[in-house]
Amino acid sequence: MILTDPEDAAHQLSIHLELDGVISYFETCKPTQEEYEQSDLPLFELTAPAPDWDPSDPSLREQEASLLDFRGQIIPVDKSTSRGRYRHRLCEVSQDSGDAGLIRRDDDSFALMLEQNVAVTISEVTTRPKIALNHLELAKRWGIPPDRAKQTVQMTTQRGIRTILNPTLSRRFSTNDRHLRYRRLPHYVYQDTMFSSVKSTRGNSMSQVFATPFAWSRNYPMARRSQAHEAVGALFNRVGVPLAIISDNAKEEVLGKLRQKLVDAHCPLRQTEPYSPWSNSAELEIRELKKATGRRLLKSGAPKRLWDYCLELESLIRSHTAHDIFKLNGRTPEAMMMGETPDISYICEFGWYDWVMFRDEVAPYPEPKLVLGRYLGPSVDVGPAMSARIIKANGQVVDRSTFRHLTADELQDEVHKATRDDFTKLLHEKLGSAATFADLTLGGDGGRSFLLPTPEHIPYDDVPFDILEEELMPTPESGDEYVNAEVMLPRGNAMQRGRVVKRKRDDDGNIVGTANANPILDTRVYEVMFPDGEVTELAANTIATSMYAQCDVDGNEYLLLEAFVDHQKSDAALTLEQQKTNHNGRPSIRKSTAGWKLCCQWLDGSTSWVRLSELKESHPVQVAEYAVAAGIDHEPAFNWWVRHVLKKRDRIIAQVKQRNARYLKKTHKFGIEMPKSVQEALELDKKNGNNLWGDAIKKEMQNVRIAFDILPDGTTAPIGYQHVRCHMIFDVKMEDFRRKARLVAGGHTTEAPPTLTYASVVSRETVRIALTMAALHGLPIMAADVMNAYVTAPNKEKIWTTLGPEFGSDCGKKAIIVRALYGLKSAGAAFRSHLGECMRNLGYKPCLADPDLWMKPEYDPSDSFKYWSYILCYVDDILVIHHQPEDVIKKIDKYFP
Repeated sequence: MILTDPEDAAHQLSIHLELDGVISYFETCKPTQEEYEQSDLPLFELTAPAPDWDPSDPSLREQEASLLDFRGQIIPVDKSTSRGRYRHRLCEVSQDSGDAGLIRRDDDSFALMLEQNVAVTISEVTTRPKIALNHLELAKRWGIPPDRAKQTVQMTTQRGIRTILNPTLSRRFSTNDRHLRYRRLPHYVYQDTMFSSVKSTRGNSMSQVFATPFAWSRNYPMARRSQAHEAVGALFNRVGVPLAIISDNAKEEVLGKLRQKLVDAHCPLRQTEPYSPWSNSAELEIRELKKATGRRLLKSGAPKRLWDYCLELESLIRSHTAHDIFKLNGRTPEAMMMGETPDISYICEFGWYDWVMFRDEVAPYPEPKLVLGRYLGPSVDVGPAMSARIIKANGQVVDRSTFRHLTADELQDEVHKATRDDFTKLLHEKLGSAATFADLTLGGDGGRSFLLPTPEHIPYDDVPFDILEEELMPTPESGDEYVNAEVMLPRGNAMQRGRVVKRKRDDDGNIVGTANANPILDTRVYEVMFPDGEVTELAANTIATSMYAQCDVDGNEYLLLEAFVDHQKSDAALTLEQQKTNHNGRPSIRKSTAGWKLCCQWLDGSTSWVRLSELKESHPVQVAEYAVAAGIDHEPAFNWWVRHVLKKRDRIIAQVKQRNARYLKKTHKFGIEMPKSVQEALELDKKNGNNLWGDAIKKEMQNVRIAFDILPDGTTAPIGYQHVRCHMIFDVKMEDFRRKARLVAGGHTTEAPPTLTYASVVSRETVRIALTMAALHGLPIMAADVMNAYVTAPNKEKIWTTLGPEFGSDCGKKAIIVRALYGLKSAGAAFRSHLGECMRNLGYKPCLADPDLWMKPEYDPSDSFKYWSYILCYVDDILVIHHQPEDVIKKIDKYFP
């Protein structure tokens, strides 16, 4: 901006303008009264004398509105500008010095004179930000799928990545971190406390977690509960102040210094309903954060006392990863929380517990002295933004900004390998051994344990307790088959899981709709809550349709794979040396996937470990691609089939699509959470506010107690009897979502008897012929089912067991199993023999062509018609063809008590 000096007209003053977006400005400050009245300070009138400037003129508002779109954003000049590409429009204005005085504002020929005397040059410069780290390397370091890493790179910047030209680190890295430094947060944040039974190297035994439903989180390890207010202060200082903090009813989270800090920061505190942890929308993120941290500790072999460092790093990684969450709309959680594109430079260069070389002290002349260490994550409030925490062999953690990866020569050098082995040995002597699966079960506070993903098979291990002692107050939701069911519903462009929380009520508090056995007449309306807290209303038949649509014919819920996030192998896995073998004098290799598991991330956001042998059959292409990306395709479990799969990818994909291979989720059935033990079943009843599982257990025990001959206290089991464990299994019936419990024996642990161990069934051809004959002769047909069929038959094996908690006061006693209990190897054959005796007592004899077709000559007195009556047996299902089938079924019913 060029101005004429009011004191010297021949002299011009210039004011340099700066550009902020599309706004030109120069920095000013309001003068004080003394400065304004000082005569020695020059005064400049920046407002032109004409035209008059009226801030209240509506035309100014109209002109400004014409430059904005419907969102309030400035309309771009060139709409071809793409994401990640910066387009600058440079404009140069020069005036012909020939006759500057000719250009006057009040001249009618202003436009003509402007065109003749002013030259305007416009050019465009297009730049693209430099990507220092590609998505494949990021996927390897962070342990995330390549496609997710690619999206993460596109949605983040890397302005602080350093280039290492000299591995000796003879020159210090720049400490300029202004590009990374830079708050009311526009989101609600949930807080919770995670506890550990292992005290960390910093003396921490717990961590305060702040999380959101869209996978953003921060962790602040603590030594005592009373430090929760310090964690809140750290969140405010380092991140910002959220709209509100939502907590449970823990005193340290709602009272004292913490509440005072919230008041001082004008941050509201909200509390969830007591005894309702499911109302905390961040529970999924907290659970996945725990599991991912456990996987990193196990995979890296880091000492378990470093869990708090790993937890902090994992929280940052998950916050900067582009998750497939509806609310994120393709962005990272950090971008959604902070409102700007995040930079991942300070956490993407190194992975957890990576080997590094750093300068620890002044190097003695002339050789530089580099020290070996392990990377623990970025530094907090220490040094420049690119500083990191590095642990030394003596267990000391230091903060350094100048460090690097090991070179390829160092990784292969035998001397350096020995140095790394000595480092690991010394560090474990100082801090303890590496973390194991048992070590990662860090108990505490109501079962909020620090656990790895649940294995695919959970053993039944009940503990004694009293059944159904507490009577629950009846509510409209008590006994409702839909309440607390989880269903997948369309939301946006994807499916999202919602939980049926309660019946809808009108303004007067009355429930809406009534139940009816006919789904068309069922008018009940329910409230369904999604993980982000949104609640919608759905009719009962809509919920039932979704429950059936997400399951197979047996009620097992489909669980679709999204990505593989980790892998592990046990001692049972083959080594390269063990894989080589000789067969008939020829060298060959052993083909086995034993000992390997992959951590699967499902579309509903959960993760779990699945055996490689199962995934190789259901998702061969995805497993092969992951093996190559993770660099494990040379392992004995992969090297004999991965290359073949990738070569035949198109053909195998077509076959897999034909098989429609999908992994079945066993934790839910028809959207209803399934217990795995008696104790868990009763806990679900208490959580859901009903007695559905408890009633099913009670009903089953009334039917099967007859199968046990309880021995007096102090009596040992008879000689020659085998011991077997019994446990309860659970199911949900398809027709009415009724809960069902079944007590079974672990017959797989016993020796198989030498005789027949299964029950044969009638063939399909026999059924068709029998139905045809019944139709030709006009005979009625009736079907029946023998309740608790196996228990009605005597046991043919010598088995004893120890009674479990489902037996109440008899828990722990020894008993002889005298009936063919479900699960025993000979139970099917025993019932089949028992049913055969019943048929013979009724005068029926087996057909020679099909022994499960029983027939008997009959006479119908109504029309003097002679015919053969048939009974078809399919284990415990019976089909009777007779002129009076009700009478036959009543006779069979008397035989089975």
